[in-house]
Amino acid sequence: HALMLLMLLLQCWGENNYGELGLGDTFYRGIAPNQMGDFLPAVELPAGWTLHALSAGYYHTCAPVEQVDTVGNVVCWGANDKGQVSVVCNPI
Repeated sequence: HALMLLMLLLQCWGENNYGELGLGDTFYRGIAPNQMGDFLPAVELPAGWTLHALSAGYYHTCAPVEQVDTVGNVVCWGANDKGQVSVVCNPI
């Protein structure tokens, strides 16, 4: 997958097997007509969050974020089979 941060707008395209595009689904983007440009949705971030950089792993994405009155936070989404998005999963 690929990422673009332009004027504080985050857009992602490519494979999306594990939600690594951050769009709340697992649909691939950019492989069919009318999926890029104005048709490519932006990743919706919570109000008050600002991104300044991005990092794309093979099946996950991470970004340092600034929230109102805080610094030093990182958010990640996508595959977590090896703990790469820092979510602890307790098997049953």
